[in-house]
Amino acid sequence: MRHQLLSLLGILSCVLAATPASAGPGSEVRDSDVDHDRADGVLPLIAGSRGGVDVFWWSAKGVESALPLVPFVQFELSPNLVLDLHVPIGFVVNAHIRGEDKAILGLGNPTVGLTYFTTSNHLTWFIGGRASLPLAGVNDSRTWLIANLSSALSMALYDLHYWAYKYLPIGARGGFEYQSKSSLFFRGALEPTVYIPLNADEAGTVGAAGRKTQLFYQMRVELEGRAASGWGGGAGIQIFHAVTEGDTLGRGDNAQGAFDPFLSYDSSTTFGRLGCLIALDTPLGLGFDRGKVAALHMTLGTHF
Repeated sequence: MRHQLLSLLGILSCVLAATPASAGPGSEVRDSDVDHDRADGVLPLIAGSRGGVDVFWWSAKGVESALPLVPFVQFELSPNLVLDLHVPIGFVVNAHIRGEDKAILGLGNPTVGLTYFTTSNHLTWFIGGRASLPLAGVNDSRTWLIANLSSALSMALYDLHYWAYKYLPIGARGGFEYQSKSSLFFRGALEPTVYIPLNADEAGTVGAAGRKTQLFYQMRVELEGRAASGWGGGAGIQIFHAVTEGDTLGRGDNAQGAFDPFLSYDSSTTFGRLGCLIALDTPLGLGFDRGKVAALHMTLGTHF
């Protein structure tokens, strides 16, 4: 599966064009754009101040509807430095637990990150780190754990540090965004994460295979096209890989891939995405098979 994903990454990287287009709502110049030195004044995703929420919806037998919510806010501290905060909330509607149909709620690990970036003409590079407050492990109730586990599955295990149970996730991240003159955006990111156990004597349930320090990483690339109106669309491909555990996801399986086509909108005030996250391989794929993961994914937010 990892070889197939790498081939798809190569295909995506070859789809850049170079014909000029007029500027739209997403291209309006704000005061900080001059500092970023972007050729046409469009801020890269990593730059600027913004806030919003990511919402996933996955429905399957025994789960009915898992609806993880991840409110987030990003502050631009300087022309080259941003601070971000994500607060994941696990929510399942009509969970079948002990013969009862009910809504259950969990809380993930609030995560704060600090990222340095630099832009020259059409290319932005960034590097940074993040740490999560291990609140997913403050409650041992079955409903809490099921809500968080269902949320992790809804996201095809990407950003698993949000839901890691009784681990302290500390991660690094690096990546790039390239914008062509034809308003095509090519982005890539790599995020390794170390999971430090808080209690080595207990068996973990979400986010790791055993009670020892784990090393996982996740990687994503995406291509987005955007019209002068601010409307656009594209697709991303992502992988989660458990480096230190060969059987984390099942016998001989330690990686999970997913495909993420989406529609998008971005203006000087608001932004949004609507897509479908489709698991590609075992254990969560193929996404449209019975009991597998194909989740609607929506992002809504505002620039400030």
